[in-house]
Amino acid sequence: MGKGIRCCQGYIIEMNIQLLDSQSKDEWDNYIISLDKSSLYHLSCWKDVIEMSFGHKAYYLLARDAVQKITGVLPLVRLKSRLFGDYIVSIPFFNYGGPCGDNMEIENELVNSGIEIARREGVEHVEFRDVSNRNNGLQCKTEKVSLMLNLPDTSDELWKSFDSKLRSQIKRPLKEESMTVEFGGIEQLDNFYEVFSKNMRDLGTPVYGKNFFENIFK
Repeated sequence: MGKGIRCCQGYIIEMNIQLLDSQSKDEWDNYIISLDKSSLYHLSCWKDVIEMSFGHKAYYLLARDAVQKITGVLPLVRLKSRLFGDYIVSIPFFNYGGPCGDNMEIENELVNSGIEIARREGVEHVEFRDVSNRNNGLQCKTEKVSLMLNLPDTSDELWKSFDSKLRSQIKRPLKEESMTVEFGGIEQLDNFYEVFSKNMRDLGTPVYGKNFFENIFK
């Protein structure tokens, strides 16, 4: 998409921001796996799932340095809705997104490139579902929060951390032997989707089509 020279922490760095192609997907994913601040929703597979399931156009940006090493990524998806309008978001259908890079300078350049795409495409706004406060002058909404719970080393310690009411609620179905756990793949999709759609309905949230989950297995 573009090249630039940037000054970062006293060093001059060359940055080349481009769109993800099929040959770079493994490289993208290996980079995401190496970062502590990334989430599984930054992986490249979601680009294919979203495009196949909903037909939305995706712009997955990656930054490379002078030796073509990936130094940052930003997944973007354009949504067009009669209800919510025409906008770009990183990323839809999940709570996490936003840029991930070696440093804040690279992440800010990715954000700026995303804004350039939004202006070029004429969308109403861009939404970065980010967990960092970047102080870059963009409007920031703080209505949603993420709660993180550190798990203890053993299941016994976790069990003891529950209050008595929660422990009794867990024990009841175990005593009645009314609950079983099964692991599987796409052969369990119908059973999963039945429970999922009912819970989403009860929460008042639109339900994804079953093909969304079918595409995850492809």
